[in-house]
Amino acid sequence: MRWMTLVCLWLSACTDAPQPEHFTLVVSASSDEGQPLADTAVRADGEIIGRTDGHGRLVTAVSGVRGRRVRVSVDTPPGYRPLVDGRLIALEPLRAVHAKPSGEGALELNARFAPRVRRAALLVDVGRAGLPVQVFGAERAVTNEAGVAMLLTTGAPGDHVEIRVNASGQKMLRPAFLTRTFTFDDRPQAFVLAGAFSETKKPVKRPVRPTRL
Repeated sequence: MRWMTLVCLWLSACTDAPQPEHFTLVVSASSDEGQPLADTAVRADGEIIGRTDGHGRLVTAVSGVRGRRVRVSVDTPPGYRPLVDGRLIALEPLRAVHAKPSGEGALELNARFAPRVRRAALLVDVGRAGLPVQVFGAERAVTNEAGVAMLLTTGAPGDHVEIRVNASGQKMLRPAFLTRTFTFDDRPQAFVLAGAFSETKKPVKRPVRPTRL
């Protein structure tokens, strides 16, 4: 009878052991500018469990015992650096697979990444038409009839960009150049170069009078 008692105890222990469950997991990946990041690998404890869709989102399931902590992470896309790329998530019993189809109540990770190279809008307003706008000496635009030009440029945080409006081709305008240097921050930006050129008057030629003898 003793062996039967041992078998019963063993079966009871097996029955009481925590059983794995399925938990809904919703992962989103985006840039700090709000751009969804598609086709990005999502991992649970280092193993790839899926990839984000065109909206930068993955809805999947992970298995485990209640209370277990799982490291969920998103691979950093090329050209980006991580701000929030992963965290430890506890498989909590109240969030098990009974989550609504919308994903409400699911385990979540919102991964965010910053681009290594930032874009900046450049606005030039000098009140003179037809003037070349140069970036580091290379012509990138020409002011329109209102004396305005707009363009985009890129740079890493901390980089400098020199913008110049060149009036040297119009001899009557002063100064010959309007120049400003801007520094890229780690965020989207707009740089403005505003100024004015003055027009010098042509010298008046006085008639030459004959000299009286």
